[in-house]
Amino acid sequence: MLRDLQIKNFAIVDELTINFTNGINVLTGETGAGKSLIIDALEFVFGHGNAAELLKSGRDQMSVEALFEINADHGVTAKLQQWGIPWHNEIIVKREYLLSSSKTRSFINGQLATILMINELGMDLLDIHSQHEHQAIFNIENHRKILDRFGHLEKLVEKNNSVFVQLKTIFSEQNYLMNDEKSFEKEMEYLKFQINEIESINLSTLNEENLKSEFLVLKKKEKILELLHQSQNLFQDEMTGGVFFVIGKLIDFLKELTKFDADFSVTHDRVETLNDELKDIALTISQKIDVLSIEDGRLNEISEILDLLNRLKKKYGNTVSEIKENYLEYQNTLKQLETRSERLSNIATEILKISQQYYLSAFELSQHRAEMARSLSTKTHEILSKLGMPRVQFQVSCSKINNCEYQIEFNNSSWPATQNGWDKIEFLFSANIDEEPKVLTKIASGGEASRIMLAIKSVLAESDDIPTIVFDEIDTGIGGRSSVVVGEVLSQISKFKQLICITHLPSIAALGVTHYQIYKRIIDNQTKIMVRRLNPEERIQEIAHMIAGEPITEISISHAKELYDKMQRL
Repeated sequence: MLRDLQIKNFAIVDELTINFTNGINVLTGETGAGKSLIIDALEFVFGHGNAAELLKSGRDQMSVEALFEINADHGVTAKLQQWGIPWHNEIIVKREYLLSSSKTRSFINGQLATILMINELGMDLLDIHSQHEHQAIFNIENHRKILDRFGHLEKLVEKNNSVFVQLKTIFSEQNYLMNDEKSFEKEMEYLKFQINEIESINLSTLNEENLKSEFLVLKKKEKILELLHQSQNLFQDEMTGGVFFVIGKLIDFLKELTKFDADFSVTHDRVETLNDELKDIALTISQKIDVLSIEDGRLNEISEILDLLNRLKKKYGNTVSEIKENYLEYQNTLKQLETRSERLSNIATEILKISQQYYLSAFELSQHRAEMARSLSTKTHEILSKLGMPRVQFQVSCSKINNCEYQIEFNNSSWPATQNGWDKIEFLFSANIDEEPKVLTKIASGGEASRIMLAIKSVLAESDDIPTIVFDEIDTGIGGRSSVVVGEVLSQISKFKQLICITHLPSIAALGVTHYQIYKRIIDNQTKIMVRRLNPEERIQEIAHMIAGEPITEISISHAKELYDKMQRL
């Protein structure tokens, strides 16, 4: 059940805390007092609503926090365990919005949670029945969901869906393989081309990062080789007067000079020694050139590999891993096409097997739905009779779906196949006992739909484990004897659920275990939303005000006390 609700900087709310109790909690107040903000806040904390529009003007942060008490056997605990979120008989859900980042953040028991997680949690903890929710009953798809929820058939639906997914997959493969022959030949040729193109590079041993690193190293060596060649040319280029050419001439001149002056023999010997040293340097450069010339071939090889890899990336994936995945997919598809006839034969056998599984699953689901439909019809009719519709007829119809994309053949008959079975669930309705019930979506008025939805909520209260139901002015358009009956229905629901009722009806207000008055105050030129829990005497005053307005008289007080005592005895 919802124990506490804390709201900060939400719409026109500065800060508000409401502590709810077991049973029926009623919220009353003048029109426009801010009662609907409680609903908005509950919807926001579970992932709905535009956060930017709900932020209080002039504030930079907004938050709503809801604390629920739960039993250890509640189904939601399995989800918390799956998500790795600790709990101790309570769940605290918080959602906040920061203007600076324009983002919302959600938390479950202090741990960050995704929007999907809090959406899912909300469906397990809270059922909000708004003024316009009865419109949902005009959507036929909701009829099936209501019946399945009433009958606890979710696991059977899930089982049916699991088989249907297999069926859909095998049908898709069959349709694919039964395409015309020319299309397959073209596809096979193209697949072979793609496979061969990818095989032009050895992906199994290719390490892109290592190749890039080696490429950069060899690129540096390429520059070194260029400089070595330029150095070698200085030694050997006689056309431009290379080093050895110049020194050779110098040695000749010095040798000639020694004939005239013996002192030049020392200089001659020094130049001869220099010439030998330069020859050794030239040899070292030549040897280094030979080594690097071999590596230069490797540079060209790596460059070609990387160029080819980049071309493949443009066609088959952004990474080597993606190219490999597509390569395997092409191989598998090609293999399927090459063995098409054999596979089609096997598929036919598989379809027979899965069709039998689907038939058994859908049949079991359909049988349970038929049984639950009778029960839901009876119980809903009983409550509608109490709600001032004694002559109404209400039936839950179960029939076969007519138009369906997938069909199975079983026991010499054709059966529709969908993820939810083959049943078409419709609520049938007639306001008069002498008229044949017709599809509710076509003939029920808004007022009738509202009462039908309330009756269904009452029936569902006994069957599901959602701990809290919020009723937002479901009493609109109801008065007199009917309002008391609505109170009786709510009282019955409260035996199984915690109820939070926003109401304008004095009879509903008198029904509550706890009564909150919501009102506005102007403080420092700002509108403030206030909530006050009323004691019994204050409740009589509020109910009297709801009955007769201002001024409150002894007669209205007397009527209020009488109504309060009557509703408290329900």
